[in-house]
Amino acid sequence: MSRKINPGTMCIFPVVLVALVLSGVPADGQQLPFPRGAFERPALLEDAMARLAEGVIPVYKAHPPESAREYFSYLLRYELVRRNYPAALACIDSLRASYAVGDSVHAATDAFPFWAFARTELARAETGRPFAPLFDSLVTSAYTTLSDRATEGLEVFFRTDLAMRQAGFLRSAARLKSSGTDAISYADARNLCFAYVNFLVYGAELPRARPLLQSLLAQRFFIEDSVLIPMRDGARISATIVRSRKAPHTTRH
Repeated sequence: MSRKINPGTMCIFPVVLVALVLSGVPADGQQLPFPRGAFERPALLEDAMARLAEGVIPVYKAHPPESAREYFSYLLRYELVRRNYPAALACIDSLRASYAVGDSVHAATDAFPFWAFARTELARAETGRPFAPLFDSLVTSAYTTLSDRATEGLEVFFRTDLAMRQAGFLRSAARLKSSGTDAISYADARNLCFAYVNFLVYGAELPRARPLLQSLLAQRFFIEDSVLIPMRDGARISATIVRSRKAPHTTRH
């Protein structure tokens, strides 16, 4: 069950943020409270990051990027960090709606790991069940509704290396722990929230998503591995041939 932020610990943030936003200080030069000790325990870090996102969001909304797609792409991450899952899902809906009518793959799959995380956390709060089976059920259900092209786009999200996805946050944490202050710049706060989302979401999902998608892929496609294909010059290349079970003559390599 997701823990709630203690409202009493957040009372300083509205006052500080109103002063910052109205002061005319350039966004990147503003300082936001963040205790270095938060990195010592996961429970402390979760609450500290949620409070930090609470600080980032009003400044971000006051200084939005010009691109609507970029705006929602970042805002959804900040909403995830502060555990406002309905708001994150609304951002994802807006992000997907920003794609042209002909771009059905991105319209159906963009930000899928974050969508799955938010939906799973909401279900976890409602049912009290563990993350893993809820995530598996949600991804399986979503996968069956996607086109073949969209499933390929979906798989790209989970081919990434977990260590690479988490490295940015670990580097930022090490630097901030040694900074000697309990405040960080708005620019650092944005970067930390972005890195923390990758650390959190991919850490929860990647170990499960890869074997799950392999199973779903095998149910949807015929897969022939290490097929030797002759070339005009006499050489042969090895390829994996994937054919849809619904349309056996459709292949992807």
